[in-house]
Amino acid sequence: MISCDTINEDPEKQEQLLAGLKEALQDKQESTDGFVYAFQGTDDMIRRLTTFILYQRTNLPYFKFELTIKDAGTHVYLKITGGEGAKDVEREMQL
Repeated sequence: MISCDTINEDPEKQEQLLAGLKEALQDKQESTDGFVYAFQGTDDMIRRLTTFILYQRTNLPYFKFELTIKDAGTHVYLKITGGEGAKDVEREMQL
């Protein structure tokens, strides 16, 4: 079973960020080894997703994060993948 490290700079801020991302989520697709999340491709969203990745890479070092930015203002895609059990952790995050 995969477990999270307990290193959290500001858990409340992380919760607020995750709640905002959940609200802004436009689409979610399951892949063979993770999920792909679609958001509006604004500069603000790119900053929010980058902040999310910075928090999560410390807590979830076994995840791979890929941020794909299409044409300005269209969509930005966050792909999160990982080894065995990674999808279970992602489902618990409920993004």
